[in-house]
Amino acid sequence: MILKMFGIQLYPLGVIFIILSIFLFLLAHNNRTNLYLEQKIKERTDELRNSLVLLKEAQEAKKKFIASISHDLKNPLVVISGYALILKGKMDIDTKEFKAVNNISISVNQIDRLLDSLIQVSLLESNELKPDLHIYNYSLFVGDYLKRFEETAVSNNVKLSWHNEKERIIVKSDMLWLERILGNLIQNAFKYVCKNGNIDVKVYTDQEFVYTEVIDTGIGIPEDKLEFVFLSKYQAHKELKKGGYGLGLSIVKEMLEILGGTISVESQVDVGTRFIYTIPLYTDQDVTARNDPDYTAIRIERRSGFDRRKENRVKEFVNKIDESIRLNSLKRELFRYENHKKNCKCILICDDNPSHLQLLAEKLNDNYNLVLAENGEAGLEKLSLHNNAIDAILTDVEMPVMNGISLCRKVKNTEEFKNIPVIIMSAFYNGADKNHALKTGAHCYIEKNKTKDEIVDILKTAIEQMHPIGS
Repeated sequence: MILKMFGIQLYPLGVIFIILSIFLFLLAHNNRTNLYLEQKIKERTDELRNSLVLLKEAQEAKKKFIASISHDLKNPLVVISGYALILKGKMDIDTKEFKAVNNISISVNQIDRLLDSLIQVSLLESNELKPDLHIYNYSLFVGDYLKRFEETAVSNNVKLSWHNEKERIIVKSDMLWLERILGNLIQNAFKYVCKNGNIDVKVYTDQEFVYTEVIDTGIGIPEDKLEFVFLSKYQAHKELKKGGYGLGLSIVKEMLEILGGTISVESQVDVGTRFIYTIPLYTDQDVTARNDPDYTAIRIERRSGFDRRKENRVKEFVNKIDESIRLNSLKRELFRYENHKKNCKCILICDDNPSHLQLLAEKLNDNYNLVLAENGEAGLEKLSLHNNAIDAILTDVEMPVMNGISLCRKVKNTEEFKNIPVIIMSAFYNGADKNHALKTGAHCYIEKNKTKDEIVDILKTAIEQMHPIGS
């Protein structure tokens, strides 16, 4: 009716045309809207992707920064600790000088453990810390490891005891991680147990897991704080100023979860605390374990202490100008150690840190004829000059120009050198570096903080295995 009032008459084809036009308009508008939204989604996706890349780069930079700073601090700590041990060996225990040097050693060890914790936290956060799994007799491990704390127990008037359900409990795990886990709990127990108190460790199994209980008669943890003890940087008894930074239990928890285990805690104030952790029980309990007395492989790992698993090697630190002057002077001084005992076994030592190179020279000078080099390339040159005389190579893993693993690869790929054992050492214990080193033919991978007797023993074993007496 309205259309007729205005004299408008609609024909069927016109109606169809109008409807089709409206439809096409809406379709075109919808397509433009979809294209606009797709473009916006693409832009936002690209922004998010770029943000993730930047975040990953920032995390990588953070990780490298922590590793680099730790590396810079770790090398001089190894040198300080090494010289402290040398000085202690020449002093009377009852002197003030011995006690002063002993305090230096204790302080260095505290800093060393803190650096290890910082590195491990960084690597755990980035999911880059991986266990090096092997077959072990857990019962034997616990007994051997806890013997290290017997003197501490005596000096603190604490009774330390342990009980294994079986003489053989086989696990597939990482010994260094197990030392870190059990060691942290034992050290915490010593912190908070009173004189004449008790620390007891119990080990037992079910069909799937190995259970370890660490029980102390210490001051206990308040009930309202129990749920927080495994959080990073949390300390239940901060007011007691017992030391530490609240990192240990959080690291222990994450390590156990990676190993397929768990940890829990029960405590009562003025009564004591019980930590219970589990690790998977290995299916074949009759298999030979790496720490069995009759196991013939080299057991370098068992000589090491706890707090030593670290990942991500970093390049050598750059010295300041005044430091480089001192180091250049030190390099010249190293000449007095080199190639002066022609009637002894000859060891080529490669290390870019002159202080540590001198420390190694002083440790080994009495037992071996030494050839010294500041990097792998210089080591190869000296090896070519002295190859008929050199019986073993002791090299740092991270060096400029040519690192220790590259040096090892070249040695093992050269016919005239391939029978010379190569021992690779590092300030940090890195599972990836260790596996890489062993694959290239290295005899073993060790930490720099070995004592003189340990290094001499390792070198002697390496030389004898590569060149058996009478062969």
